Amino acid sequence: MEGDSSSLARLLLNLSSITTRNNGVLNLTCSMQDSYAVQYNNKPKESFGAKLSATSLVGVIFLCSCVVLVFISSVVWFATICYQRFTRNRMEKKHRIALEKSTQQMLDKSPIITYDANSEDNNFTDKEPTCAICLESFKSKEKLRKIVCEHYFHVTCIDPWLLSHQSCPLCNRNILLNAIPSISSHIVLTDNEQTENPTAPVMNNATNDT
Repeated sequence: MEGDSSSLARLLLNLSSITTRNNGVLNLTCSMQDSYAVQYNNKPKESFGAKLSATSLVGVIFLCSCVVLVFISSVVWFATICYQRFTRNRMEKKHRIALEKSTQQMLDKSPIITYDANSEDNNFTDKEPTCAICLESFKSKEKLRKIVCEHYFHVTCIDPWLLSHQSCPLCNRNILLNAIPSISSHIVLTDNEQTENPTAPVMNNATNDT
């Protein structure tokens, strides 16, 4: 009986030590879990607003870059258009002044006659010749100008017309053609372009309208 009692005592002692050891391990595990939980809770969390701000910053920078690029492109395009328009207007003005000066020189060389309806020296085939500009018949003692194409007009009618158009109202002949070497080549080029494209407006008329 004594041997059985001692065996039972040792068994209970071993069970007690095992239980104590298990409780120690369990307590240690719980302590580690509690420590990790505390550390996790104390760790600063990144807010949704911070993440959104970073993404928005990239979008804002990209959008601003696009706006600046479009603005610079628009300014360059506008400046180019203005410069081309300014250059074109300046060249047209210089050309118009040169044409008017050359036309005036031709007018100064063109003869002016005094019309006499009863004169036998008249070269008119019509009994009552008229001015193709004002459509009024010539009257005695009126001043008429004869241009290079042998057509006659009132001086007060043909002078402003030629200063604006540089061509005869009847035959459309350019009075400056082959007359002034400095601009005759340009006139020939313009006439050739009009022949290739009949629907194109007369260069001088377009210049005067502007």
